[in-house]
Amino acid sequence: MLNNPNPPIKAPKEKLIIFCISLYHSIPPVFSRNNFLFKSLLKSMFDTRNYWKKLKDKKEKEILTAFLTTKETKVKISEKLTGRSYWGVYIINKHLQIIHDEIMEDYKNGLLTVKPYKKPPTKTEITKKLNEYYTKNGINKKIPLRKKNTETLVNEWKKNRNNPTKDTL
Repeated sequence: MLNNPNPPIKAPKEKLIIFCISLYHSIPPVFSRNNFLFKSLLKSMFDTRNYWKKLKDKKEKEILTAFLTTKETKVKISEKLTGRSYWGVYIINKHLQIIHDEIMEDYKNGLLTVKPYKKPPTKTEITKKLNEYYTKNGINKKIPLRKKNTETLVNEWKKNRNNPTKDTL
């Protein structure tokens, strides 16, 4: 396979690859290839589709695996594994394009849907749930939803500094 590729294959656009990832994983609305999860999710997408069984050439498999498991660029991986800067890039782009086309075909046929992203709960929501749990179970503790501002804390300290209590110590 290590012949001069003509014509060179361009990789699918980042937006399209991220869309393909969103068909398998729930990802936040703002997600880019610079995210540390990008290559990991891309690799799991290859694993889910059993794409590795389709690869016959060991060198192609080695190059694609190196791309998906390291932080290095396509060109650096290509130079390291093939000695030429464009062969590895061609191989990576070819397989990205193939898997993109397969996934889009499945999406158009209705086999795949976009996974919704569930936002993690905020601190206020967590505190509300804890307070509800405490009142439901008869625990006499209330966690304030907001942190007291500095001025209020200083005033309370001034007020209680002459007669310390268990809470102020």
